[in-house]
Amino acid sequence: MFTVSDHAQIRTQQRGLKQDDVHFVCDYGTETTNGYMLTEHDAKALEAEARYMLSKAERLRGVLVPVAGDTAKTVFHSTRKQQKWLLRPQH
Repeated sequence: MFTVSDHAQIRTQQRGLKQDDVHFVCDYGTETTNGYMLTEHDAKALEAEARYMLSKAERLRGVLVPVAGDTAKTVFHSTRKQQKWLLRPQH
């Protein structure tokens, strides 16, 4: 992470952006000779990654991987009843 100068903070506000936007561009943009720029290619790559992650999340919804320490013991599709029981508040 880097520090955002006072000048950059003022310009960020003037241009309707948020400080988080500056960090986003630097994290996911293309490095140039002057800094970072979020290009059309960068945006399309992020969009493809987001679609992939959403598709994977939909496919894996409800999958349970019981672990002990750092070992996965098994893998299975949990039922709604199992999900409800496993996600119940622990008082």
